[in-house]
Amino acid sequence: MWRIIPHFFLGFIGLSLYLTRIDASEESCGSIISGEAGSFSSPNFPNEYDNNLFCEWTLVVNRSKSIVVTFEWFDVEPHPQCDYDFVQLSEGYSKYNRQLGKFCGSTPADPKYPNKRITSVLNIVTVQFRSDAWLTSTGFKATFFAIDKVDPCSRGEFRLWQPRQRFLCKDKSECLPFVKRCDGQEDCFDGSDEELCECRAIPEDLGFCKGRISYSQMSVPNLVGHKNSSEIVTSRAFTATLDLLKNQDGCSHPDVIAFHCALLAPKCSGNRTVPMCYSWWREVMWDCWLVSDFYYVNPLPSTDCYYPHQDQDCFNGWGENYRGSRNRTVTGGTCMDWEDVGIYDAANVAKWNLDGNYCRNPYRSRKGPWCYVMKKKPRKQSCDVPACGSTSGTSSCGSTLTGDEGTFSTPNYPDSYDSNLWCNWTIIVNASMSITLTFDVFDVEFHQNCDYDYVQLYEGSPENNRILGGGKFCGSSSAQSTYPKDPIVSKLNMVTVVFHTDAWITASGFNATFVATYKGDPCLEGDFSLWKEHQRFRCADRSGCLPFKNRCDGEENCLDGSDERGCECQEIPEQLGFCKGFITYDEMSLPNLLGHTDFSAIVTSNTSAAFNTTLELLDNRVDCFHPELIAFHCAILAPMCVNQRMIPMCYSWWREVMWDCWLTNDIYDVNPLPWHDCYYPPQTEDCYNGWGENYRGLRSRTATGKDCLDWKKGANLTQDDLDKWNLDGNFCRNPARQYSEPWCYVQGRQSMPMASLCGVPACARNKWSEYSACEDSLTNNTLSFNAATSRNRKCRWLISVEPHMKINLTFVHFSISGKRWRRDCPYDHIEIFDGDHPAGLHEFRGKFCGKGKPIITESYKITALFTSEGFGELSITDFNATFSTIPRESVACDTAEWPCGDEAKCIWLYQKCDGTIDCWDRSDEEDCACDAIPSELDERRVCPRSSRRTAFPNFLQHQNATELEKAKNLANASALTGSSCHPQIREFTCYNLLPECSSDQFTRHPCRSWCAEIRATCTNEDLLRIIPSCTDFPDDSCVYGPVYDECYNGNGRNYRGKKNVTVSEKVCMDWHLSAYTGERYKWLNLEQNYCRNPDGALRPWCYTDKARNWEYCELTPCTNKRYAPEVCG
Repeated sequence: MWRIIPHFFLGFIGLSLYLTRIDASEESCGSIISGEAGSFSSPNFPNEYDNNLFCEWTLVVNRSKSIVVTFEWFDVEPHPQCDYDFVQLSEGYSKYNRQLGKFCGSTPADPKYPNKRITSVLNIVTVQFRSDAWLTSTGFKATFFAIDKVDPCSRGEFRLWQPRQRFLCKDKSECLPFVKRCDGQEDCFDGSDEELCECRAIPEDLGFCKGRISYSQMSVPNLVGHKNSSEIVTSRAFTATLDLLKNQDGCSHPDVIAFHCALLAPKCSGNRTVPMCYSWWREVMWDCWLVSDFYYVNPLPSTDCYYPHQDQDCFNGWGENYRGSRNRTVTGGTCMDWEDVGIYDAANVAKWNLDGNYCRNPYRSRKGPWCYVMKKKPRKQSCDVPACGSTSGTSSCGSTLTGDEGTFSTPNYPDSYDSNLWCNWTIIVNASMSITLTFDVFDVEFHQNCDYDYVQLYEGSPENNRILGGGKFCGSSSAQSTYPKDPIVSKLNMVTVVFHTDAWITASGFNATFVATYKGDPCLEGDFSLWKEHQRFRCADRSGCLPFKNRCDGEENCLDGSDERGCECQEIPEQLGFCKGFITYDEMSLPNLLGHTDFSAIVTSNTSAAFNTTLELLDNRVDCFHPELIAFHCAILAPMCVNQRMIPMCYSWWREVMWDCWLTNDIYDVNPLPWHDCYYPPQTEDCYNGWGENYRGLRSRTATGKDCLDWKKGANLTQDDLDKWNLDGNFCRNPARQYSEPWCYVQGRQSMPMASLCGVPACARNKWSEYSACEDSLTNNTLSFNAATSRNRKCRWLISVEPHMKINLTFVHFSISGKRWRRDCPYDHIEIFDGDHPAGLHEFRGKFCGKGKPIITESYKITALFTSEGFGELSITDFNATFSTIPRESVACDTAEWPCGDEAKCIWLYQKCDGTIDCWDRSDEEDCACDAIPSELDERRVCPRSSRRTAFPNFLQHQNATELEKAKNLANASALTGSSCHPQIREFTCYNLLPECSSDQFTRHPCRSWCAEIRATCTNEDLLRIIPSCTDFPDDSCVYGPVYDECYNGNGRNYRGKKNVTVSEKVCMDWHLSAYTGERYKWLNLEQNYCRNPDGALRPWCYTDKARNWEYCELTPCTNKRYAPEVCG
């Protein structure tokens, strides 16, 4: 049936009627609610609503107000698209309405749950509630109140615009760019942007336009906001147009009159305004330097807009509006498709008409249309598009200058140069020479960016886009300037000087001289002079010297591109056939890393020692045990090649093999080598070779089970360090050979990073795969070593005494590495660990060499690892140490601690069976097992049985289930689970009684943040006295209970969602920029810029700026039925 529903709109005159279709089987409900505030709810609330309901509430407030709707309770049958039961909000009246949202669900975790308050733009909101024939719920309760409308034109970027650039809808629902006025599309809710729009004949006062524009009907209002002819003819824009008709000397663009006509009398079609195109507006504006404020009518459309001369294949001004179909450059190259360049997004493609591969001039990048051509990588080149004949006002000048020296100057020098000049001087000298250019006099109109008149220099032609001297030049010697006061020296034998002037101010210009000078050898300058010939590459035009790794790397680094000539991939020849068993590619690059350009040079040149050494390696006649040594030689002689591009070996691999085998021949000095996009033999197993400098495995825990820190948090590491040594994330590495195997940083004392070895196994063929036991030199409480009798060794001493004692280790004599001593001890050294390394708990104490006498005192186990390379006379290594025992003070563990089996230390109770070794004797990770939750606790309604498993001891010091069931405080725990002080008090208590035990036998206890939230909320709950202090709980690797993204419990101390917006819709600042940093605040879960409650405030909050201004977050309490405690009994 049909029902007539009246809507009385406060602030409107009259009664609005419309017809609504109501299904005969549906029961209707709802009402019209007016006033400053009110509430409404689903039928039967708080009991369940009925099936087959269709309810509608119309909320009406004063016309100058908006409406804020908040759901205090919401429980509607959930569905991903709300296809069953739902609540839908919309604003406005029947013709102009906009949906504010369609909602359903029962928890903030549901995707369509109304988590935030809903604010309208208009003063009318319609709320519809529908239920189907099936499931029902308790429904909803909502409130609303009126707030003052904010002028949308006073917010955001609109507040910076001129009034004529924007349009305010009558109902203040929107602020629009003025170009949307009369564009045929209703953008205001009340449609006011399309009111009073009409096409009119161009008036007689604008008759001069008819010969310059291609239409006869204009739109009113126009782009400047004029509503009739009288406003047009009395405007400053009209006066400026008349001035241009009399004298156009100030602007040479042929469309400048048409531009003014399109401004005052925009094209009209079907009562719809067709504004000028953005690219045409910009081309004329910049070319004529139109600075009056009435010209600023942007933003303008890029499509469905007007511009003249749509069929001409030439450009005006700088060609920003050129839309022809030419696609070849002045050098004959074919333009790339703009999409293939990969620089411009969809908005810029539309703005600059970047169609296909046609020549264009986005951003006024250069004089005239241009495009990209592919030369190893995309490069800009000017197109062969001619300037339109009407641009004759722009004069050309300049010439080609040759010889060993010469002079040139601006037109009319020393008198003022003309406006609208475009001059090119091309200086060419002998190919073996470079050019020294000096400006004897320089006086060009100044601008901080040289956007008016300027001089620009190029190496070669402008098409190469190699700017000489750093940029544009302007100014003078007697005022502000950017002009070059010192001579400018080119690398090439050709320089182009470009001089451009605009239509306005002129000056006396410049006088310049050039002199040809012999090019020096760039490879004999600076650091390159110290390099070996095969380490560097000299550009053919002597424009530069490059590291040889840049030869054939796919990038033109020489001005003449000679570094990319003669590059080819070839199949590895028969002479190097043995390499195929050691490297993983089939094609090699010529030239190779030693500069060999053919196969014969590889086996016969002065650098053929690399080939001979490789042959000796095959016969096992070289004393080096690195398993990748042959692959290393092959990668030098036959580097990997892909698409005519050489892929050199990686720096970290080169260094690992070089140092491990002590390769000293000059041929191995092929560094500098790349850090990325390079070759190294892939590892088939997680182990390291040599000292592990090239280890790239994914281990991120130390040998003692501690998690590695991200390398970016390491001590004094630069971005170059991170890149050079592949320091990705928190994976184990060995940067700069700092230790004898891969390691990482872990959190140390006072939150400082501390180095710790990872225990990565050595690969099977590794020379250092095992440390030799050196107990033979451990006699009479003394350990010693003399390199004169034993070299190339790795020794390990394990000193172990009774657990109630600790060790005092003293070096009586210490001289390791001799003359080769360095602070980072890369050669012979000794490493000391507290504990049994690598089998048990151990802490790294230091790496020592030189002539110092380190003294280490601590636990009842000490490991000493000694490494001797023993390379000839350079190694003078011996030491002598003694140790003695000292009684250890007895330890007494607190209630929140667990005593290790050797009684040498106490650990936190939550460290028992957590998967990390914390006791010297490993007892904390012994006897770990998971058990089912005892049925007794389920029967006594303390903790319900579930599929999860548990382990002991718990936080109440019960050692097993039997102790727990007989405990006197179990009754208190049972009573605590029934408390209503916090929605999760039952789960929290149960995890204290029964910690979680995972499938790998690891135990997890409740998190400190969960405890802090419970205690802050349950301040009056006396039974919480049975729970330990929150400082006894773990910071991480713990159980934090049920958490939700959209809401918080208690005061939100345990909130772990990802919301990061405040109540005023400000984005939160990242926590690492605040005072809450370091190990002290680790338990607060301060991730990125998510809302948190680190100080125990009323609810989650965040900082909004570096001045430490803060706000509460846009979050609601978890108050719906899923979170609320069940009432029973």
